[in-house]
Amino acid sequence: MLARGASGLLGGVGLTMRWTNQTRIRVKPPALRLCGSAHRKRAQNGCARVLGTDSFAWATERTLESRIVAKIPESHRDLLDAQVATLATLDEKGFPQLTEVWFVHDGGTVRISLSSGRHKTRNLQERPQCSLLILDLKNPYRYLELRGRAQVEEDDGSLIERVKEKYQADVREYDAPGERRLAVTIEPVKVHEVIVG
Repeated sequence: MLARGASGLLGGVGLTMRWTNQTRIRVKPPALRLCGSAHRKRAQNGCARVLGTDSFAWATERTLESRIVAKIPESHRDLLDAQVATLATLDEKGFPQLTEVWFVHDGGTVRISLSSGRHKTRNLQERPQCSLLILDLKNPYRYLELRGRAQVEEDDGSLIERVKEKYQADVREYDAPGERRLAVTIEPVKVHEVIVG
């Protein structure tokens, strides 16, 4: 059963789905009942009641959406072995900043090593929304976009070694004195795979 922000029962046996900002959310039993008018702002009124219990489980739609980790289709997984990708972040005025970056991946998880002194790093720390575009250099009409949020944390050295192994270069050589390395993990909520022709 599919509902687009409507009030009423979303439950039943098996998995159900609900649309949130064009993202499908999988809801496992027990069933969830949505609260609030369908004509009100969902971000303000989105809530859920767990049926069959006396307790309420309240969660905004943003919280529910954050649990989604989109999967990369097999048709484009080879692009995860590409040499470069375009990282888009948002600056303090809301304008996108695009940068070519090195990256590695663990299965479907993309990780980037960034210096603490770069603008794109500060952008991600303050506004984690981002997008990563990986272009097939042999066929520029084929590409993969990962749109989601970035998790930024201190690099314990393991990511630096992964990048060094792939690119045969030590990224720390490009850092200014006093800068440190941070590990960025992109958690995609939407995957957009494209091939034309």
